[in-house]
Amino acid sequence: MFNEDLGTHYHSVHGALQESLHIFIENGLKELTHLPLVHILEIGFGTGLNALLSFLKKGKNKNIEYTTLELYHISTKLIHKLKKSYTNEDLFESLHNSPWDIATKWQPDFTLTKRHISLTKFSSSERFDLCYFDAFDPEVQPELWTEFLFQKIYNLMSEGGLLLTYCAKGEVKRAMRKAGFSVQRLQGPPGKRHIIKAIKPNHAS
Repeated sequence: MFNEDLGTHYHSVHGALQESLHIFIENGLKELTHLPLVHILEIGFGTGLNALLSFLKKGKNKNIEYTTLELYHISTKLIHKLKKSYTNEDLFESLHNSPWDIATKWQPDFTLTKRHISLTKFSSSERFDLCYFDAFDPEVQPELWTEFLFQKIYNLMSEGGLLLTYCAKGEVKRAMRKAGFSVQRLQGPPGKRHIIKAIKPNHAS
């Protein structure tokens, strides 16, 4: 799917579903099975796929508070077109129909807050356990892949918190390390050699 404003695709041409599952669910959410409540910050709501998968794959007895930032809303026409490709069509549509800039009990165990705001302007007293950094490529949005903004995310995260992203470029890893993260390069999904998992150190350990 193509974003005309930025001239780039929302998802990997190798398959959005398997990419999101591999990066954000298998290497992110499933690493936090010890937490009964997970606070998630997503940079780039896009089609809503990551939020939907987080709900479907979270497991029993786990609650999620999900905050997502997005400046480029997809159109109602595109939502109707996309939902036909999902087996959970009603959930997908209700996800997009939930209001913006209001915390909503989207499901009994899933609170959704969709914010129409840039990461630069975003602030929160909440501390996040997991960050899905799903912004567009650094060549498209270089201003989001800087030490300054990774430092901002670092300050928003709880100790031991995880940041996952599909981009494993050297300058991205360096910016994350300078911001304070411990950075790991992991095997990527089909079509990508590597992904990044960044960890905010737990200073008590």
